[in-house]
Amino acid sequence: MFDFLHELTPEQKKAATIVDGPLMIIAGAGSGKTRVLTHRIAYLIATGISPRNILALTFTNKAANEMKQRIHKLLSSSDAYAVWAGTFHSMFLRILRTEHERLSLAENITIYDTDDTLRRIKYILKEFGLDEKQYNPNYVAHRISEAKMKLLGPFEYLNHSQIQAEDRARRVPQLGTIYQTYQHQLQLSNALDFDDIIYYTYILFNNHPDLLEKYSQIFRYILVDEYQDTNEAQYQILKLLTTYHQNICVVGDDAQSIYAFRGANIKNILNFQKDFPSATIVKLEQNFRSTGIILEAANHVIQQNKKQLQKKLWTNNPTGQPITLIKALDEVHEAEEVVSRLFHSKNTFQTKNGDFTILYRTNAQSRPFEDALRKMNIPYKVYGSLSFYNRKEIKDFLAYLKLIINPHDEEALLRVINYPTRGIGDVTINHLIQLARKENTSIWNILLRLNNISHALPAGSVIRLNGFKNLIQSFQESKFDHLYELAMHVYKKSGMRQDIESLNEEEKLSRSQNIEELINSIQSFEQSFTFENFKAPTLADYLYTISLITTGDNTPSEEEDHVKLMTVHAAKGLEFPIVFIVGLEENLFPLSYLELTDPDNIEEERRLFYVALTRAQRKVFLSYAQTRFRFGDRIATAPSRFLREIPQHLFEQTQKYPSPAETTVHKTIIAKNQNSSTSKHHIPPEEIAPIEHILPGQQVLHATFGKGYVESIEGEGERKRAVVVFDSVGKRILVLKFARLKILS
Repeated sequence: MFDFLHELTPEQKKAATIVDGPLMIIAGAGSGKTRVLTHRIAYLIATGISPRNILALTFTNKAANEMKQRIHKLLSSSDAYAVWAGTFHSMFLRILRTEHERLSLAENITIYDTDDTLRRIKYILKEFGLDEKQYNPNYVAHRISEAKMKLLGPFEYLNHSQIQAEDRARRVPQLGTIYQTYQHQLQLSNALDFDDIIYYTYILFNNHPDLLEKYSQIFRYILVDEYQDTNEAQYQILKLLTTYHQNICVVGDDAQSIYAFRGANIKNILNFQKDFPSATIVKLEQNFRSTGIILEAANHVIQQNKKQLQKKLWTNNPTGQPITLIKALDEVHEAEEVVSRLFHSKNTFQTKNGDFTILYRTNAQSRPFEDALRKMNIPYKVYGSLSFYNRKEIKDFLAYLKLIINPHDEEALLRVINYPTRGIGDVTINHLIQLARKENTSIWNILLRLNNISHALPAGSVIRLNGFKNLIQSFQESKFDHLYELAMHVYKKSGMRQDIESLNEEEKLSRSQNIEELINSIQSFEQSFTFENFKAPTLADYLYTISLITTGDNTPSEEEDHVKLMTVHAAKGLEFPIVFIVGLEENLFPLSYLELTDPDNIEEERRLFYVALTRAQRKVFLSYAQTRFRFGDRIATAPSRFLREIPQHLFEQTQKYPSPAETTVHKTIIAKNQNSSTSKHHIPPEEIAPIEHILPGQQVLHATFGKGYVESIEGEGERKRAVVVFDSVGKRILVLKFARLKILS
């Protein structure tokens, strides 16, 4: 009956067959956690547990779909497709759509992506007459997202004395009001942003005990993948859902917790045993991916972290090749050296382009490597750049489709009300917005009553606005057998096809191909949806599916023969035969803006380096440059401290290992490469300003960087940071707890 378990190791089998009670599976890199998860779900179903009582939460839709396919293969049954498997956002949106009335939400809500949120915030800033330099839209969006992840709605935000004090100190005192207005406009638009999906699910369960009991009984067995990446709101929902039972299995690796900047809280996995004292702990320490040398290097690096769940990866794989260290003169030389080694390996060992991956800390580092690969005529692809769904023509087309299911969506409406051009100018649009704000309603409701308020607008504008309204209504009333036929109809009748065909040949070809690809995706979705769910999908189903696409859903295919370039964050969860980890310098990897005197920041950067190392299967190259352009100036750099945490015997012995003098941290770099204005400044302890006294606009003195002025303050408590612009080294972000600043004026 359980023949499929024979392929598991003893520890994997133990993790897969513990049925009841809390369970934490500490799954080291490359230890086969996906196999364990799929076999565990298959085992639960095989023991008689209904797949409809199993909730499996993953961090990408791709992982959830692959999991269902594997379970289907293990059981030779379609039961796998009845499991509630998907991302937090996709599963919780499904619940919100079912229970929308409890939250006074419309059934056919639309989902705002990051771009939609930023556009909406910019509209609000314009309406309030606020300067975008003072109220940076990205910063405002980040603060709103941060509040929702901490389960703070607009009311709680506006009445939180510490948060209000911080906003005043940062010279953004109206941020709470912006948050309140943003949420109100989302409600008028029948829209949610990504964070709302989690936030409202918490509200639903926390405020409606009957619904909490209902879904706790449905989700009798909960599995959570990548538990180390969960945030506070997700954690609180899981706590609620285990109120009536404790059949929760979490799978994760604290050593791969690298998303603190997105709100992930490593304490969730570190404290699991405190939350569930009866929990069983299973460690998966056998690595099936990497060579012995790669694992030994990774183990030595991660052992430097103090906050961790103890484990040590081991493998039966061959010892493998030693690590190659590349020391370059500058970033251009580094790229040339990397591509030269890559080219040599291809010619000597007949490796393919697709075997190589170049990993870097920041997206901006890709350019010299792209240049070097082009010079050698080596095909490559950069992952994590502009998403297909963020292209203008795709956003425009999707806006029309969104208006069919939700014409109140203000972002979608404003995007296409005058695209293609139909003579509806900014003055008319501003009149519409003002009328909607005055009556506290949506712009669509104003359009529906346009003939009754025509005196407020010129006659010509009324005619054109009615034309747009009639166009959208005609799309809503269209009857087609298939969704892709409706999409083709919208493409033609909206005027988009004619507009794109009027462009120059290159632009026309590119944009029309993208639209064709989108329509193809609708057809493909329709076919697969019908097969899996035995019912015809709606346009809303399609739009929800693509709105919840995650970064991890667009990962490289093994069949693609090109060199892959991506950030380490984008590479998480993937594996590659040969990996180059580049830019291993102090203030780049680890990254300087994190303020490297904060132990938590260093530990997260070290975990990121550990993730990079453990992506490799056969061979690792590490590289650093001795000089690099920063803010227009060429400065000397020092090798990353992480290089010295790898035992020297793991490197090719013919190479010069970076000496202790080379790995001196940032203070030595500053003293060595800057003029006398950056020399040490003695600040007596009694002159060091208390953290709460540091305010934006002040002139300050730093013991190493010298004089500067405080541009802004962010964070709170021990993580409170100051953005300071120094005369000597430019902008730096300092954790005030460690900065020891003196106020000059």
